[in-house]
Amino acid sequence: MEDIGRFKKLVCETFPELKINKFSSLSEGKEGAICLANDEIVFKIPFLKNEGVNEATVLRFLENKLDIEIPKVLYSAYSENGLYIIGETLLSGIAYSYELHDTFDFETKIDICRQLGKIVRSLHEAGGHDPSWLGCEETPEDCINEFNKRWTPETRNLFSGDEIGKIEKIAERYKKISAEYPVKPVLCHGDLHFYNLMFDEKNKRISGVLDFGCVNYGEPAGEWYYYFDPKYYLEGYGDNGDKYFSDRQIFHAMSCLLNNLPEQVANEDYKALGFIRKFILNE
Repeated sequence: MEDIGRFKKLVCETFPELKINKFSSLSEGKEGAICLANDEIVFKIPFLKNEGVNEATVLRFLENKLDIEIPKVLYSAYSENGLYIIGETLLSGIAYSYELHDTFDFETKIDICRQLGKIVRSLHEAGGHDPSWLGCEETPEDCINEFNKRWTPETRNLFSGDEIGKIEKIAERYKKISAEYPVKPVLCHGDLHFYNLMFDEKNKRISGVLDFGCVNYGEPAGEWYYYFDPKYYLEGYGDNGDKYFSDRQIFHAMSCLLNNLPEQVANEDYKALGFIRKFILNE
């Protein structure tokens, strides 16, 4: 309750024209808090300066450009202590999740995957190929450097010699493809997991997309790093002319899983290791 009072005071001081009758907490993490004012305005309150600026820029850029509901920026300003606070519209529907996804039959799951593929394609096309307006681009070189940081001796010790060879071959192939067959960057959501989706239960449709705080320009295949078996998502996404799309996607998914390994192993949770063996190494 003490945090709620502090967050409400911060919002009231930053937006004195707004009359707040009701204020509650939706979530709080390491990077910031999300609160709901008057049951209709979602306020994002960062804990670090300059967080959130890109999100507001992106949401304004994408307004009326997508056939899916995304938050609309109603309020945005720096607080007295230099935090960039955003007030967004509350989206319709319910929060989607992997748990909810697992309750559906196979055909419904496939349809939802294809829906998400179409949504991602529309986002990539809406942003064009010029990242200069956003000033935020993840290059293949950046991705290779991130992989190298994650591919540590400790991580390699979790795999057999054959598995190490396969993983390093995937990374080398990505590096070669990136140099010889580069693709134009697109506007990527950057954090496109199920919990950032809103869902229409009645019609079994994805009704909205949330949390544009990680948006950047990058390879289209890099958007799918959460989806280790992306067949049905890519059916909805369609062919974008990149004959090496699958190779790039496999690399990004593998790098993501490697990033999760140390913490999971420390907690005796080997889910990421199992995903690598099942979906990346096909064991």
